[in-house]
Amino acid sequence: MENRLRLGQFVTQRQGATFVENWTDGTAFTDISKQQEMIQRAREELDRERRNLLRRRPICEVKEKPPKTPNSKSRTKDRTGAFVPQDESSNDGMKTTNDANKAVLLSEWNESDEILRLRQASLKKEEMDLQIEYEKLERERNLHIRELKRIYNEDHSRVTWINIKCEVIKIMDSKVKIGARTTYE
Repeated sequence: MENRLRLGQFVTQRQGATFVENWTDGTAFTDISKQQEMIQRAREELDRERRNLLRRRPICEVKEKPPKTPNSKSRTKDRTGAFVPQDESSNDGMKTTNDANKAVLLSEWNESDEILRLRQASLKKEEMDLQIEYEKLERERNLHIRELKRIYNEDHSRVTWINIKCEVIKIMDSKVKIGARTTYE
């Protein structure tokens, strides 16, 4: 009976002209369902973050270009369409900083991806632990229901322990009386 609040209880409710007993879950089951809802919300948030992260994924293009001499000059068009000579060594310096930025962004992206994977793994572990705890509570609840039904049936049966004890006492008294008569005679 002490598990009634924790595991749940039968509540008699009226439906039309009859009364029906319905099971209401206890505090342990409501706590587990709240935790499952929180995990589900966290999982949805994690999926949203993962989709956003995949959208921001840096594109790494690895193309091999023929090596050029550092002092070679190339020509590019300006706004007027005329070719203007340009020193590639200055462009190489810019390219290395862009490559460094891409590498930093790629490493940050990889770190974020790893963090999201670890969070997803921890959520999965929490969910499995919660499922195991829920199954244990269900088994305990089934035992509790069986005990409640046994008590109810004992209380409402025709043959109760009091009647049985009275019958045993009557039989014992009659045997004692018979035994006393035989020894007296």
